Amino acid sequence: MRGAYRNALPQLGYTHFTVNHSVSYVDAQTGAHTQHIERAWRTVKENVWRLRGNRTEELLVDHLRVIEWHEWPARKHCKGPLGRIIHDIAVMYGHVQYL
Repeated sequence: MRGAYRNALPQLGYTHFTVNHSVSYVDAQTGAHTQHIERAWRTVKENVWRLRGNRTEELLVDHLRVIEWHEWPARKHCKGPLGRIIHDIAVMYGHVQYL
């Protein structure tokens, strides 16, 4: 396990699995694979490139937050990204009746 993962992931409640790609692309014992993370990174890189305004670290962080919000909570909301943003605004202003 790489040093960056060794301490951080278990503290966050994650288990880090490894896959030996010289043997298989999916670990037979754990079912671990890299397809999801590779696809997620591809999406992030494409979106960051599309935004092209990453002139500072602060802008990059802001763009990554927008990408993360859109790819996870917004896409999974029953009313799509617009429904999720309305929901988030309602929660922010204490009108939690809107779901």
